[in-house]
Amino acid sequence: MTYHKYQFRGDDRRILNKQQQDRQIDQVIINILFNFKEEVTAEKLFLEIRNNGFPMSITTVYKRLKALSTVALVTKIKVSNKESVYRLATAAANEIIEADTPVK
Repeated sequence: MTYHKYQFRGDDRRILNKQQQDRQIDQVIINILFNFKEEVTAEKLFLEIRNNGFPMSITTVYKRLKALSTVALVTKIKVSNKESVYRLATAAANEIIEADTPVK
């Protein structure tokens, strides 16, 4: 899988503010979760992000997953006392699929 290069600059090369940075990180996480089609741990998600050249920490991944869970875009599933897995929320996945479906 390849993704757009994660940057703290917009298309016009201006440095993005914190809210814009978070939105960009969220888009990266959602795209990766959509392409996985299965539940993944935060660590596996972090490794996929890093393998695709996005410079972010595991802490940032956890913070953004928590924020995305809060707004019901990502579902957190606790599998043990110490481990959780994440997946794209069903409603969010349906909206993405519908948006990609051509209109006749």
